[in-house]
Amino acid sequence: MNKVKIEAPNIFKYATKELSQDAFLCWLFSFADIDYKYSDYNNLHKVALNLLNKFIDVDGYIIKKVIVKKQIKNIDIWIEINSELLIVIEDKTNSVASDNQLSKYYKTARDYCIKNKFQHPICIYFKTGRETLKVFNSSNIDGKWKYFSLKALIDILTPFEEKIDHPYFQDFHRITKQRFDLTSNFDRHIFKGDLKKLDNELIEAFYSKLEDDKIFHNWKYLDSRGVRRYYANNYSYQANTANVYLQLDRMDLKLRIDLGKLGNEKGKIYKKFQENLKRNDIKSIYSGVRSIIENHSKFNGTVCKPFKFASHNFLIFAMIPPEIWFHNNSSGSMDYERTKEKIKSINKDLFEVTEQHQQEILDIVNIAFKN
Repeated sequence: MNKVKIEAPNIFKYATKELSQDAFLCWLFSFADIDYKYSDYNNLHKVALNLLNKFIDVDGYIIKKVIVKKQIKNIDIWIEINSELLIVIEDKTNSVASDNQLSKYYKTARDYCIKNKFQHPICIYFKTGRETLKVFNSSNIDGKWKYFSLKALIDILTPFEEKIDHPYFQDFHRITKQRFDLTSNFDRHIFKGDLKKLDNELIEAFYSKLEDDKIFHNWKYLDSRGVRRYYANNYSYQANTANVYLQLDRMDLKLRIDLGKLGNEKGKIYKKFQENLKRNDIKSIYSGVRSIIENHSKFNGTVCKPFKFASHNFLIFAMIPPEIWFHNNSSGSMDYERTKEKIKSINKDLFEVTEQHQQEILDIVNIAFKN
């Protein structure tokens, strides 16, 4: 009986955590040692060298001795080269750096280099998921970390896909390429009927493209109780104005207003703030501001009430249904260019209407807080 040719399951389909990626990268970097140059692993040696040289970025630097460690003082990957150079890698897939994490790790690496007479450390933020530049910059407060993207990784691995048959390399390259292809062509995988259940990676790819095209400069995700919440907007605090803005919450397009009452309240203090907020006539703001927008010629017939009312400093007072802003192409998937232009147009119109009715909106808010 003839054997059936079938592709084996990919280990990285199941090993999806950052620790699994750490393990593969440590394995790959180990091949950069000169001992592997004339071995059966010559191509793995070459790809490892290419990757490390990309980090080092110094013409003519010769890598000989490579020592790879993991989880040194909580740093994901620690690579010592030629007993003179240290590369530290913070490996992120679908998470972001916590407060002061990168600064702390940089200082740890710097102190080690000073003590051991190494050159200044090279710090790599290895991100195979997506992250807004604003979030990365806010984490990279010392400016010591270089951002290394999924595309940069694919560019180094792909030339070797026909030269290296080791299953670890093949599996990692295949799953990484699939992920890259999916997010690079995200619009082909987004359909109006699926907006409520889109994969997180598709949302991140869509938001990243909107950021690249300067539609929204601020996007982020927050994890709470096992649920990941996404939003994208151009919000920035402005005192003494009716700060009305457009926001994508996952794939719901919402109109919000900052009531300007929230400071740094957290925990129990925030709970008390919410109780005080509810003592005011927030519903009059909710309906009053929406009435101004929906009765304007630019928005007539295009806005509706939110699914539910929630009293909050960042009040959602209206929504724009998908049939207004989401555009399909002939295959039924997202027409990104038309969708982008529509969101851009809505953003522009909202700004103009808000400017035109600034005092009226302020009066509605102020009256609600006098009751």
